[in-house]
Amino acid sequence: MSEYLLTSVILHGVIASAVMQGVSRRALIIQKILAIVFAFVGLSLAMYMWSRFEPSMAFQFVENVEWIPSLGARYHLGIDGISLNLVVLTFWIVLASILMACTESAGITSACSLIFFTQAMAVGAFCAMDTLLFYLFWESSLLPMYLFIGVFGSSARRYAAIKYFLFTLSGSVFFLLATLYMGVLAGDFSFSTFTQLPLSLLEQQVLFIAFTLAFAIKLPMFPFHDWLPDAHTQAPTSGSMLLAAILLKLGGYGFMRYNLPMTPDASLFYAPWMVILSLIAIVFVGFVAFQQTDVKRLIAYASISHMGMVTLGCFVLYLQPDNVMTRIGFTGLSGVLIHMISHGFSSAGLFCAFGMLYRRVGSRSIQDYGGLMRVLPVLSGFFFLYTMSNIGFPGTAGFVGEFFIVIASMSANFWVAMLAASTMLLSAIYSLVLVKRIFYGKVVSNQLLTLFDVDFQEHLTLLILAFLVLLIGLSPWVVMDPAEHSLRALTMLSTHSKVRMS
Repeated sequence: MSEYLLTSVILHGVIASAVMQGVSRRALIIQKILAIVFAFVGLSLAMYMWSRFEPSMAFQFVENVEWIPSLGARYHLGIDGISLNLVVLTFWIVLASILMACTESAGITSACSLIFFTQAMAVGAFCAMDTLLFYLFWESSLLPMYLFIGVFGSSARRYAAIKYFLFTLSGSVFFLLATLYMGVLAGDFSFSTFTQLPLSLLEQQVLFIAFTLAFAIKLPMFPFHDWLPDAHTQAPTSGSMLLAAILLKLGGYGFMRYNLPMTPDASLFYAPWMVILSLIAIVFVGFVAFQQTDVKRLIAYASISHMGMVTLGCFVLYLQPDNVMTRIGFTGLSGVLIHMISHGFSSAGLFCAFGMLYRRVGSRSIQDYGGLMRVLPVLSGFFFLYTMSNIGFPGTAGFVGEFFIVIASMSANFWVAMLAASTMLLSAIYSLVLVKRIFYGKVVSNQLLTLFDVDFQEHLTLLILAFLVLLIGLSPWVVMDPAEHSLRALTMLSTHSKVRMS
């Protein structure tokens, strides 16, 4: 069964997407049951893969056949501990997104079809070991989210969808040019060849800039973040969950897979600038979140601030002395991986919980809420838990990754670490103010007194995400154990020069 497991996992999403489009729009119950069954089958495949993964080995479940012989491109799939964690994250989030989409009143078949297609493309990108194949999956993940926002979004959905499409597409052009250049030099497009390919410092610098433009937009990284608040504000709840938890992680994954091991000397050269931009995202964007009156927009800016921690963890290792670079680099990259996984569950939980509030109240404005703890105690409790994880409260998923990244930063520079740690303080202030204004104080209208708490399906969705937030917070080894070997290998590749002497 393991021989074509990765292809099966990718095809699962494609088949589920096609089947959902073929289901009659009138058979509402069949639509929901079929979508949920497909989601559970996909999650079962992912957990089977997780159970069969051997942590002490490198890439596993490898499939490698000719794809485009004239270009040297191959259909080459495989996963290591880094990509395994992101694949498992994808399937858990897809299950939660499907459950959320099935509570919405219209367009269930199309929405679920887009969710499953997004799943297939994201998993393909995380599993691809050929860079052209990665580009195909990575670029294809753009289309379903564009349709999600443009078709199912709010009043300004067309503007947000086009903005998202143009931003992401522009970054993809730079990535494709860089990939083609390296492919011509190497004679093929495999990851392993690219990581071993000697390059001059100038070549690495140009390639680094191209990769950075692509992944900084996808993540998004300051100052390329402008598209995200609009996309989140206009997207439906299930779309925001996918965008925050999965698609943004393609940017962080790209930095780890491309910038660090393929252009290590350029990464060292540009590291101070990358750290500065990361700190601006953490601090400045955190202050911008204070000014928001739209709840989804506030959560979006919080995501940008947290993604600043991801890029900081990637590049802070280059600020270390040579004798501790490898050790501290492993700590920082471990924090990056855990932080991406934890942010996926925490942000999905926040968007999910607020989506349930929005369905009841019909407003994203903070001023239209108040006193809901008395009316919706269960939903309030879940929202508070996800908020604590988003803050980085000990015992929740959000704490572990940030803690590792701050430790790595402390070894480089005390003030860098202090600014990095400020994300916890800033997050605590604007997040707790948000909780206070929505759930405490007096009820601002009689309409709020008539609201009903979560039903069974909503409760199940919230429980799944809450379980994962607490699991990673209390047992981070579930992420670290499969990934330790891969993270150490990545650290070694990222800290060794590959300059080709002219």
